[in-house]
Parts: sequence; structure tokens; C-alpha cells
Amino acid sequence: KAIGHTLLTFGQILLIGMIIGGIAGYLFGQMLRRHVIPEFLHNITTLGLVFGTFTLSNLLQHEAGLVTVTVFGIWLANMRGVDLSRILEFKETLSTLLISLLFIVLAARIDFASLEQLGWGIFLLLAVIQFVARPICIMLSTIGSTLTWSERHFLSWVAPRGIVAAAVSSLFSVKLANYGYPNAEILIPLTFIVIIGTVVFQSTTAAPIARLLKVSEPEPEGVFIVGTNPLSVRIATAFKSFGVHVFVTGQSESDVDALRQLGIETYLGNPTSEQAERYLDLGKYKTLLALSQIATMNTAATLKFRMEFEKKNIYRVRERNAIDDLRYEGLNSLHQQGQKLFAPDITYGTLTGILINGGHIRTATMTHGKSYPQLLATHEDQIIPLFGIDQRNQIYCLSCHREIIPAAGWRIIFATH
Repeated sequence: KAIGHTLLTFGQILLIGMIIGGIAGYLFGQMLRRHVIPEFLHNITTLGLVFGTFTLSNLLQHEAGLVTVTVFGIWLANMRGVDLSRILEFKETLSTLLISLLFIVLAARIDFASLEQLGWGIFLLLAVIQFVARPICIMLSTIGSTLTWSERHFLSWVAPRGIVAAAVSSLFSVKLANYGYPNAEILIPLTFIVIIGTVVFQSTTAAPIARLLKVSEPEPEGVFIVGTNPLSVRIATAFKSFGVHVFVTGQSESDVDALRQLGIETYLGNPTSEQAERYLDLGKYKTLLALSQIATMNTAATLKFRMEFEKKNIYRVRERNAIDDLRYEGLNSLHQQGQKLFAPDITYGTLTGILINGGHIRTATMTHGKSYPQLLATHEDQIIPLFGIDQRNQIYCLSCHREIIPAAGWRIIFATH
């Protein structure tokens, strides 16, 4: 009888959640697709619908609200032609804020006097969770997967334990106490001790364990170049000659083919498109260079990838000199478009003109006998320093914002008349 009642209740939760969530997701997706709701109201409308459908479902069937909003999100995310970028950004911000507040509220409910009831047995529980329960769980759940044994061992060591466990334990503690179960109040401090203990232990050991198992990702050092033209092709080739990982994306098929023949990774197409977003893996690259001859492409790329690259690592070539930039500033939010490459009077047209008139993009390695000041003094006005690469493969834009003096061992990329 109890099993039948449980199955009936579970079925009602799923049925109500799927019906209300599916209808809400479909109708809201249609409104977004047809632009019924103003764009500045997308976030607040989404939040209102989540609260509304959650409450309605819980009124019809207790605990059906979580299923409803989950189905709502799944349905909405899989509808074609619906732009969810602003909603996703809002969701990330809201999640961080709410999770932080919830942790504070739940932690404030802990009675530290009840911690004395746990005794030394809590450390035995932590050891069992860390060294027995978690590894068994991972090994069973990854049967038939493509994960290597090193990756499985690392997953066995690191486990996310946090807001779900804290919230559920708080709810269960109240429910069990209401039903008269003894010691129900220690469930909250027990859960928080497990969370804090495992998080502190794993966070301090995750990096060395990852290096020991050889599953850690190297620090990104590569260069992501937007634009395929004679200037970007030659700069990419220069970086390649120094062993820097380069990726070039653009819409010139001939230039892309030329780069591929040189062993440089490329993407043919618009780098800001949805297809590019699914295809491009930006985790290997630290610096973004917008070198397209099309100003709007440079603007779109620097705005599109501002979340993947730090602002200090985003550069775009000047399409006009510094004086014209100041006139244009009121129309074009320059502070959002990345840092300007090279000296104030060096534009895309300047460098392209040098190449057209027989100039070159060349490289040099600084030594104690061949210093950077000597290089400049020897060639005087015949060269334009572009980039410097130090011994750690860190890339610097020479003469962008401050005077950088490359030391011995640095590699230099410069344009020559």
C-alpha cells in the first residue's frame, strides 16, 4: 500500500510538472520568437514565470514545482530561433547571488552546541565519504565511458558537495523534528561539516593531484586572431615561427587555405555566429587579436569574446588614427572594444600599405649582444615594433600603452618598410 501511494504521488508530480512546464516553455518561447516581449523585460519576465509556474504546480501537487521549472528550462533551451543569451547571463548572476545568500542563511541556523554531539566520529565519516563512497560511486557510474583511469581517479578525489546537500538537509531536519525523530537537529551541522571538510581538503590538494595524475590543463598561451588578410596571415606566421599556438578565423577562403598549408589551425566563417560558438574551443588561447579589415567585425568579435578573454588580453587594430578615434568615441563605446594595438598613428591601413609597397613582417630574438634599443637605433624609422614574446610565451603589444623594453631572450615581431 505504501509503495503504491508513493508511485502514485511520484507519477502525479511528473505529470503535472511536465504538463505545466512544457506549456509554459512553449508559450514563452513563442513570445520570445515573435518579439512580443520587449528585450529589456526578458529577464524579469523569465523570473516571474519561473516563480509563477513553480507556485502553481506546488498548489496542484506538493513538490511538483521543481519538475515544472526544470521542464520549462529544457523546453525553452531546445526551441530553435529563440535568443536566450541575455537570460543565460542573468541566470548566472542570479544563481551566484542566491546560492551565496542561501549558504549564509543555512549556515546561520547551525547550533554550534550540537557540534559537540558529533564527536570524533565525524572524521571517520569524512574518511569513508572521501576514500570509499566517492571512488565506488565514480567507478560504477563511469563504466563504459571514454574516461581514462587517471581521469576517473581524479573524479574520485574531487566531488562537488554544496548547496543541494545543505538545502535538503535543512529541510529534512525540520521535517524529521516535526515527526518526533530524536537527534534530527544534528543533521544540519553534520552536513555542513562534511561540506566544509571535503571542500577544504579537496581544494588544497586538487592541483597537485591533477599534476600527479597528468590530467591538468596547461595555462592558455595561444593567440586567437580574428580576420584573414595579408596582415593577419603574416602576423600569424610570425607567431607560428616562434612556436606560439595560433588560431585564425575569417571569411577569406584563399587566406584560410594558405594558413592551413602552413600548419596553422583555422576556422572559415563568421567567428561570432552560433555555429562558431559550438565549434570553437577557446580554452587554449590567452590573447585575442582583432585584425580584420572590417571594423564592424573587430567590434563584434571583441564584444562577443569579452567573457572568454580578460580585458587586458583583448586587442584590436586601429581602423583610424587616435584623433579620429576621439571623434568617434561618443558613437562607439571604445572602452568595451578592447585595447588598441600599436602606436596611435599606426592603423590597419598603415601596416597594409607597408606590405603592399614591398615591406615585410619580420622576427628577431634579443640577446645580450643584440638588445632591443640597439635594434631600434640601428634601423631608426625603418621598423615598427609590433609584438614581444618573453621566455614564458607571454605576449606583449609593444608601444600600446606603456614603453616596454624587451630583455635578452625575448622574441620580437616587427614590420619593416
